[in-house]
Amino acid sequence: MPFSEKFLQPTIRDDEVSDYAIWSSLHTSQVIANNPGPPGPPGIQGIQGIQGVQGEPGVSSSLFEYQLDLTSTSVSGISPGDIRMNASTFPDATVLWFSHIDNQNKDVERFIGTTPEGSQILIQDKNDSTNYVLYSALPVITQVVGSHVSIPVEYMEGNGLASLVNNHVVLLALQFIANPSVVIGSVITGDAGSEASVVNSGNQSDVILDFIIPRGNTGAPGANGADGANGADGAPGATGAKGLNFTGAYNGGLPYAVDDVATYDGSSWIRVSANGGNVGDVPGLTSPFWDILALKGSDGADGAQGIQGIQGIQGVPGETGATGAQGIQGVPGETGATGAQGIQGIQGIQGIQGVPGEPGGSGVGVNTYHKFARNVDSQTNGFYSDSHLVIGWSVSSNEITLRMPTAKNGVYAVNLINNNGSFPNSSTMLLTASNKDYFFQSGIGSISFSVQSDNDATHPFYTIRMVMSASGGTGMIYAVVSKFT
Repeated sequence: MPFSEKFLQPTIRDDEVSDYAIWSSLHTSQVIANNPGPPGPPGIQGIQGIQGVQGEPGVSSSLFEYQLDLTSTSVSGISPGDIRMNASTFPDATVLWFSHIDNQNKDVERFIGTTPEGSQILIQDKNDSTNYVLYSALPVITQVVGSHVSIPVEYMEGNGLASLVNNHVVLLALQFIANPSVVIGSVITGDAGSEASVVNSGNQSDVILDFIIPRGNTGAPGANGADGANGADGAPGATGAKGLNFTGAYNGGLPYAVDDVATYDGSSWIRVSANGGNVGDVPGLTSPFWDILALKGSDGADGAQGIQGIQGIQGVPGETGATGAQGIQGVPGETGATGAQGIQGIQGIQGIQGVPGEPGGSGVGVNTYHKFARNVDSQTNGFYSDSHLVIGWSVSSNEITLRMPTAKNGVYAVNLINNNGSFPNSSTMLLTASNKDYFFQSGIGSISFSVQSDNDATHPFYTIRMVMSASGGTGMIYAVVSKFT
């Protein structure tokens, strides 16, 4: 159609605008198609497309002429041009042997020996294609150079097998089938807004696809979920150990229980035996019912004399005292000369406040208190230990062990109250760095003793009290160790 063709303007109604627009666009396209303009400049090179997926496996065929040798199921003595199998019937065969020379006197060993696993092996009557047997090749194929090729097989199908007899001429067709693979390699999350890509990092036969997939934009926050149901109440916790009961100043008219603490004579004491709640058990170092908790410190030394303070302001005159009794008449003295009246002296100024005296030194007191409850087997490391003393207990033999971590001279355990135990006869025992074991007989109840040094003023002073079970000393109820420095 000539480009100068004139078009008649159709009558257009409001309800036909869309139809006319479509008609006009189509008609204009036809005019342009029939009257093309000059070619435009070449476009820019497009980006490389991703590697395509490996195609379907290819098939390669080879054809050879042989004759059947069914006189033996062994490869031994195979003749050129022969095919043998390890069974008397084709369906039962699991191994086929092919002479390296075919029936046309061609050496085909290399061709047959490269048959891959899974390939099809077709043996067909040369003159009748309906008589055949089909196998699948299995691993492992073996070549005996200059003799034969051995191929393990699996029977697939066959037809007219009765016609395939000994010395029958057949065609051997090998259909080689490749077995490519496609696997997923790495999958990497790229940045949001980046391009997705797929790259084959393998080869044409064994494809490995590596993906880069961009991260999506963060979505809008979701609505808050409904509150979950309240969890079940937890199990009650175990009852804590009993604490000390501070009762204030000791009152001889009140009963006291074990672990009551009272103050007396400037020291703090802990009740270690209720004595039935009896009253009148005054605390003291020799009391079987009280142990020292915090010993009163000694009075500090007097401070140095301060300097004289300035004279204070004259105080207000006191009230006139009562008239005293008449004294004895003295002997009249000589009359002295009358002296001149003296001038009243000026009131002196207030003296400077004296410097406070030095504070007194601290008295000796308890700086460590330990209480240990129940049986604890601690012969080696002790239930109480520091750099001067280790105190242990044997659960099996009811023995207390005393020793020093480092040997020192002149450290003694003194004031050992026997209570029928097997302590030494002497109430004073020299300690060493080795364990000293003391046995408690039945019915002991309690022991009290102290540990001190007779030649080292820096060595701490200890008091130890141990209470055994009332049933006869078969176990330690608790021990109280006080350390004084």
